[in-house]
Amino acid sequence: MYANGYAPGDVIKIVSTTDTRRAGPSRRHAHAAWLVRCTVALVLGLPSPASAKQADAAASAAATPGASAPDPDAPTIGANPPNVPYTPDTDETPASPSGTSTSANVTASTPSAPSVSNTGATPTPRPAATHPATALPHRPHWRPTGPPPEMLTLRGMPGAWFYRPSAGGRQRVLLYLHSRGANPREACMHWHESTPRFGWLVCPIGPYDRGVRGGREWRNNATYARRESIAAIEALAARFPRRVRRHDNVIMGFSEGAYTAMNVGLWEPLTFPRWFIIAAHDGYIDSESDRIRANANSVRRVYLLTGQHDEIVEHTRRANDVLTRAWGRRRVHMRILERASHELPPNFIHDTRRALLWVTAGP
Repeated sequence: MYANGYAPGDVIKIVSTTDTRRAGPSRRHAHAAWLVRCTVALVLGLPSPASAKQADAAASAAATPGASAPDPDAPTIGANPPNVPYTPDTDETPASPSGTSTSANVTASTPSAPSVSNTGATPTPRPAATHPATALPHRPHWRPTGPPPEMLTLRGMPGAWFYRPSAGGRQRVLLYLHSRGANPREACMHWHESTPRFGWLVCPIGPYDRGVRGGREWRNNATYARRESIAAIEALAARFPRRVRRHDNVIMGFSEGAYTAMNVGLWEPLTFPRWFIIAAHDGYIDSESDRIRANANSVRRVYLLTGQHDEIVEHTRRANDVLTRAWGRRRVHMRILERASHELPPNFIHDTRRALLWVTAGP
């Protein structure tokens, strides 16, 4: 008697539910081989191929707590994870009230930048900002399109990405300071969709690497952002003589970039007398009242843009009041975007071009 219940001399009959007469030669051969394996398994008391496959799957599932046995006939899932969509320029980690970043595993990737005389006071620590809980419509993820930017090398600094203007002659510079956690290259590609007609687009790279999808940050270091911004304009002017303006340029920034941009604009009023600030906060400039009054004759136009559902929207209104009292309503404009949160404008090209048309108009 065999272990499987069969005795010597028993006739074993394998009944197949598959009609092999209608199958092709290769399939009939494969089916015949399977029948032979099953017959040998029954005679020798071994598990059948099908039962062995199921046992291996069950053992694998038992080794993982909480996992269920996989279906042996289910398709195999690939080892590569799905592509992670790019989220345009979002502030992933709010700044701490102390002015130091609360993010972990962030390292400086470059040596200290050359010093530039700083006649201004230490900037106010950037207030904490949190994302609102208001339910908003789903935003499709923006993906980089168009030509890639060129690289501007800056000694002792990460450098800056830039795009050339669509017109010839001497053109002004639109310098954008990215938000915390943004990929500077992709952010520059995003802004390039609306800026070529207005001049050069320059996007300095924050000094600290967050280690995720090329994300960088400034760690609220407006002094460093000032040095890198001025160095970028000087390097661009040296590379393209008689084509770059050193004065009457536009400073732009979002979130942490808004903090650095507002302070750079106050420290360099001749280089950046025009501002385009997204998600401005009165706390970014609350210790700069003397400098704000001193720049009354230098500042040309300031455009503040914030989402209606951004939790700092009231602080943007207060910043607008402070700057309007000092510089007048003709030079300061505020717009609150409906159905928008702490983000770049959902209708990006339309809203940014509208703002830049106003910022670059006039003497």
